[in-house]
Amino acid sequence: MISGIVAEFQKKLPRWPNKLIKRLKTWAAAKKTAPGIELSPAQGELRAFYDLAVCPVTFDIANFLSLAEIARLEFGCKHVRLIVVPAPGNGFRDLSVHSVDHSKHRILSIIAPALRTLPSCSGISIVSDRKSAEKLVPQDGSPVFPYGYTLDRPTRYYSWYNTWDKVNDGKNVQSLRAPSDALQNVESWLTQKGLQDVKLAVITLREASYQKDRNNKIREWEKFCRYLTTKGYQPLIVRDFDKAYDPLPADLSGYPICDIPNWNLNFRVALYERAAVSFFVNNGPWVFGLFDEKVKFMAAKVITESVLVTSTKFRIEMGDEIGKNYRFLQEKQKVVWENDDYEVLVRNFEEHFVDSAITPAPAE
Repeated sequence: MISGIVAEFQKKLPRWPNKLIKRLKTWAAAKKTAPGIELSPAQGELRAFYDLAVCPVTFDIANFLSLAEIARLEFGCKHVRLIVVPAPGNGFRDLSVHSVDHSKHRILSIIAPALRTLPSCSGISIVSDRKSAEKLVPQDGSPVFPYGYTLDRPTRYYSWYNTWDKVNDGKNVQSLRAPSDALQNVESWLTQKGLQDVKLAVITLREASYQKDRNNKIREWEKFCRYLTTKGYQPLIVRDFDKAYDPLPADLSGYPICDIPNWNLNFRVALYERAAVSFFVNNGPWVFGLFDEKVKFMAAKVITESVLVTSTKFRIEMGDEIGKNYRFLQEKQKVVWENDDYEVLVRNFEEHFVDSAITPAPAE
């Protein structure tokens, strides 16, 4: 499985990442006891199994890493090592939304790079089949995550129910950070684009071809962009992966875009940290605002009743206090329990991010 994933991913990358992957493959081949990418020596290592029999190839990896960090501290380990285990059969638990090929791509574009947002992560192993994972599961009583994990009874431990359980127990879930090199890359890109001295407002769009009711209302965000410019902010658009190379909607055509986050997750997290404020609807990338205390953000349209996982009923079952800001968030991190209408966006932005609440009408 892993050889196929790497081969497919290499086709989509420019030359220098391909060279890096070749070096990493050579390095991994030399590791006989725990194959993979090792970032630091395995001293007091907590092995965290992201088992695709029960876990999705989505941004939920951020929840998982945040919870793994809590487990690391509970066990007194020095590092976390991420181990990705394929599901039986085609390797994935669910292919109703993404194809096998796209799911393979998401392992290397989301799951693998996410490990660098957890400072204590020592490395990653992506095994080719479940049999290969057997020797990586500790047999000597060493700590493992999820708690009590075994290959024959894999455990899903990434849901918001698990997150709220730890928050209610007084644990810190905001342990993710942008790597320093990614921050430097963002600064270089902004300088190249002449954006290094502006108050950056990064707007991450959801433009997916599935669960479309969750997508941004583009016309409302265009009006909000015009409003932001009157407040001295520079809107910067980050598009959905599904639309990354399509023409920008006409309503937003006058604003700069950045497509790098769609193939460089660590650049994405660094861009969010660098921004004066980042804006989301309830989409995957938002988790890298939620679990990173350095990201100032506002997220609207948390509830979309037509989709199960964003319905009020589901969010209550997960532990959300509907209508309230998440208790673990920082002062400049705001959850908006209303739709992404222009008036809603302005009202909440002024309440939490602007000193003077003067609302100019958007120019027509």
